Amino acid sequence: MARGVRNLAQSFNKHITTVYKTIFQIVFTVVMSSLSIAALWVGLERRSQCPIQTKIPMWLIVYGGFGVITSLFTIVGAVIRCLCCSKEDAEKKCDLCVRAVNTIMVLFGIAWIIVGSVWVFKVKASVQFTDPTALNTYCEKHMFNFVFAMLLLFYSTQISFAIHYIHKPVKCERSEFLTILSLVAGSSGILSTALLIFCCHGCGFRSK
Repeated sequence: MARGVRNLAQSFNKHITTVYKTIFQIVFTVVMSSLSIAALWVGLERRSQCPIQTKIPMWLIVYGGFGVITSLFTIVGAVIRCLCCSKEDAEKKCDLCVRAVNTIMVLFGIAWIIVGSVWVFKVKASVQFTDPTALNTYCEKHMFNFVFAMLLLFYSTQISFAIHYIHKPVKCERSEFLTILSLVAGSSGILSTALLIFCCHGCGFRSK
């Protein structure tokens, strides 16, 4: 009797944890999608308003469009989550797959941050926002500050995710897969998402 109650309590706690992680994934995806849409809109609307560095609007457009597309892959991930990471005896393989994809995710994010940082920080000391006729120094204020804030956000989130998800022991759980997939979709693109799905199937994971 006591064992049954204990098992029921453990099962309930596990379901509660799964719900919390799923809610986190949904909130994270909504936030990332909103940022992507905002970046795409700002980049398109003001694509010719930063002559000091014409690649800054392009950076926003590419990031925004890429983020919107990859957010859709999170929905696909929610559909296939029951196919992945469900066998306890496959935990080591799952761990390797997730770590490999996380590494790709972090490297991609760092590379993209570096590109944006070079374009933004290189002109930050000389940029001005008041005289649009001075083509060598002008950039639209709100767009420049938006990109600058996004880069700072990326630095903090990428470092946090790298520390938490690469060095943390990965449990082969569906909720963990959802969380990781949301991070992949939110910041690293189609390639990493596809690789994560491929790794899960390649490791032979199936639902119980």
